[in-house]
Amino acid sequence: MHPICSEINVILYIEHELPESEMLRMEQHIAHCPTCRGLLQEHRLIRNALQHACDVRMSEDLLSHVMAEIPIPLRNFLTTSRERIVAVAATIAFALVGLMSYIVGAQARTVADIVSLKWWNGVLLNIFSVVIDGFMFVLHLVRILGSVGLFFVEGLTFILKNLGQALVLSPQVHVLFAVLAVFFVTTFFLASRIFQPHFRKLN
Repeated sequence: MHPICSEINVILYIEHELPESEMLRMEQHIAHCPTCRGLLQEHRLIRNALQHACDVRMSEDLLSHVMAEIPIPLRNFLTTSRERIVAVAATIAFALVGLMSYIVGAQARTVADIVSLKWWNGVLLNIFSVVIDGFMFVLHLVRILGSVGLFFVEGLTFILKNLGQALVLSPQVHVLFAVLAVFFVTTFFLASRIFQPHFRKLN
């Protein structure tokens, strides 16, 4: 059997996950190897069947039977906004209790530490220091982002200023302004000549 004859190589060839040189080598090998060619056809049939497989749908009888097996309190769980708020509050409380348990377990060396007021003061001071450090980090990050945003706005203003100066000083813009001025003056003159008799009749 050829050294590259393997089902893994055939699958990798179908998935186009082999290097380009290996893909070419595998293609040449499959053209002369009936075993790999059969594996290739088999896997292509499987892939085609999976791609065109219909969605599995649960029958209404089975769905109603499964729902009947679920207890009523669980079936109607978290259906109101009050229950959702309670669930979120309980999750936050459990997370805080877990965090405190971790801190106590990591810092307490003896049981006497846990019942010591001085030890708890140190723990709370450490937590407060971590919170303050996090808050200061957020402030520094906001200040950096604000500086970057201010730098961006200044750069954009500089670009627009130079672009405006270039447009105002260019002869093409002068010609455009002159054409627009002539157009508006002509339009105003023609409109006054057309509508002047109507105004006289109204007066």
